[in-house]
Amino acid sequence: MLIDEYLPAANFVRHVSVEVDADPEHLWEVLPDLPALFASSRAADWLLQLAARMRRDRGSGVGAPARSELREGAGVPIPERYGTTPATVVALDEGREVVCEGSHRFAKFFSNVYLERLPHGRTRVVNVTRANFRKTFTGRVYLLGVRVLHTPLVRIALRRFKEASESHSKR
Repeated sequence: MLIDEYLPAANFVRHVSVEVDADPEHLWEVLPDLPALFASSRAADWLLQLAARMRRDRGSGVGAPARSELREGAGVPIPERYGTTPATVVALDEGREVVCEGSHRFAKFFSNVYLERLPHGRTRVVNVTRANFRKTFTGRVYLLGVRVLHTPLVRIALRRFKEASESHSKR
C-alpha cells in the first residue's frame, strides 16, 4: 500500500476494512461519494462538529459533503461545519488506492482507501490512517478522543459505502 510510505513515526495508526459484493472497478467509480457518506449519521455529524470546535477551525466554505476528485492535488471537500481540516490527494494508484494528507492544530495525518480484489467479484475496502499528534495537553486530549472515536466513525462510513455500492451495482 502506498500509505505505508507516509509518516513512518506516526503515534496513531488505525486499520479498518469491510468486504463488499462488488468488483474494484465499480467501487472506484463510487469512491468519490465517500466524504458525503462519512458524515451522514447524526452521531458522526455531532462529533465532527465538536472536533472542529476543539480545533477552533473557522470553516472551509463548503456547505455540504460533495464528491471528491480522484486526482493528485485535488482537495477533499469538507463541509464548513467541520472546520478547515483540509485534506489533499497526495498519491494515487488508479483503480486501487488513494492517499490523502491533512493537518490541523493538533496533528498531521495521512489517510487512504485501498481496494483489494477478492475472489468471486468481491473487494476488501481498507482504510489506514496514520497521524502524528502534538504532545501538548490539548493535543493529548484530542488524541484520546480520536483513539476512542476514529474506528467507529470510519466503520460507519465504510458500512454506508458498502451498502451504497452494493445497491448501486444491483441496478
